[in-house]
Amino acid sequence: MMLSLQDILQIRAAPLTEKELWALCCVAADSVALQLEDSVDSQGYCTAFIVSPATMNISAQDGNVTFVTFPSQKIADLWSYLPPEVDVTTIPIQTSESTCVPLRASAMVFSLAASLFMAADYGLPDDREAETSEEMEYLLSNMSDDDVSDRIELDLVADLAADGLILQCDDDTEESEDTLEIARKILKAVVSTAMSIRALAAASPEPRHVSDRSIPDSTKVQHSSGMSNGGYTQMEKELLSEAQMDCSVSSHQEILREIQKGGVSLRVVSDADKRRPAAVTFTARDALLAEVTSKE
Repeated sequence: MMLSLQDILQIRAAPLTEKELWALCCVAADSVALQLEDSVDSQGYCTAFIVSPATMNISAQDGNVTFVTFPSQKIADLWSYLPPEVDVTTIPIQTSESTCVPLRASAMVFSLAASLFMAADYGLPDDREAETSEEMEYLLSNMSDDDVSDRIELDLVADLAADGLILQCDDDTEESEDTLEIARKILKAVVSTAMSIRALAAASPEPRHVSDRSIPDSTKVQHSSGMSNGGYTQMEKELLSEAQMDCSVSSHQEILREIQKGGVSLRVVSDADKRRPAAVTFTARDALLAEVTSKE
């Protein structure tokens, strides 16, 4: 099972921690390097994928990072992750086939930095900055330099990410443990947590609102001979009390209150059988008419 970085951020509704960012940078840089080894042409281009949160998949089984191609008709969604030297006007967007864009390693470094920037401040308000260290900011800034000649190289990105991750790890981490394995364990936990959150949300009932409750209609209440206190059951009284705390009192509720203060009964008892009269629907309008009639 895999989740994209975009899915993980949306499920969490929060950015990645610094340790998670270092781990992701470490594993993703290694994955990009492996891809480049197999597909770079004689001019240094790799026609494969665009690095972005939507195309970056993380495995729940081993924490490894893989990249997928993107449908051509949605390629415009990835333009913000491409460096300025890439001419987006040459990218096909009219076909339904997956698009592979010829990119150099330096362009993938830029895209990886843009993805990490997005993961670092996802969901934060505009006036709040991402909580990242100076080392992380330095690395991402050099990875995303607009000048290709000043942009940090991919192999150095992997080395710096590994060093940054070691500084973030607990003191009890075994020195003999491979840094990539540490990073994959962290990412595996990230995916597992996101999947648990999604499963819990799917299993939980939707939150209920006052308007969704079975609140009796105050203009037409079903009453029975077993009711007291003005014709309300205890449950109805509690529900109405809750509703009145959340919303303004309607004119119908005011009428009912006046009726109850005046001692007008909302129960109609049959003379033929006073032992257990049947439930009768009696409206507030009928009660008012009855009160007027009795005064006359």
